[in-house]
Amino acid sequence: MLEESLRRDAQNAEAWTAYSYMHSRSATYGWSGSSEEAFLRAVEAGERAVALDGSSADAHLVLGYAVWGAHADHARARHLFTRSVELNPNYAPGYFWLGVLDIGDGQPRRTLTLLQRAFRLSPRDGLMAVWQYWVAQASIILGDDAAAVQAARSGIAINPRFPNNYVALAAAFAHQGLDADAREMLERYHEISPNRTIEQMLWATQRCDVDRSAFIRYVAGLRKAGMLRH
Repeated sequence: MLEESLRRDAQNAEAWTAYSYMHSRSATYGWSGSSEEAFLRAVEAGERAVALDGSSADAHLVLGYAVWGAHADHARARHLFTRSVELNPNYAPGYFWLGVLDIGDGQPRRTLTLLQRAFRLSPRDGLMAVWQYWVAQASIILGDDAAAVQAARSGIAINPRFPNNYVALAAAFAHQGLDADAREMLERYHEISPNRTIEQMLWATQRCDVDRSAFIRYVAGLRKAGMLRH
């Protein structure tokens, strides 16, 4: 449908924005044959969107998402996400994505601050379950496993088919010594995301390798729960 929209009007910035976002989501969740190719298509579409409407927070956000995914170019992604909230200070997704970058840069407390702002701005957001996962992950990295459990459970209550909150629960339970519960949550994660390893999950969600120092405690919890490293 987006391709038909663009065939009819190639100057439609909103259509290019949606087209970019579609390809990035497809790449992130493995819905396309090649994630790398999908992210590159997302970059091309996002560049068109920003060129057509330089005042659009949405266009800057989706281009930032695509650039982050295609090249793991955090510096340019951060610039684009920052620009999105400059254009619209009430833009909750922009604060969420800045929080995503902060956790990878070893700043999980800043991640929590930015996500709290996103929650206040958009308390019924359609991606709330995803945001709760990042709260859970940041909390595990900070050593607050109880807060991680609360966030992950909240995310599951919102969307039980989003898999990552189960894996966050597995890591938090493992750190708490609740081995049986950790294994159960890991099994539920693998029911939705079969055969995913720690390395595959981190590359898909953080665009980084398993040895990145920012994720040491998170990875340790996943290994305790029984998730394979590679």
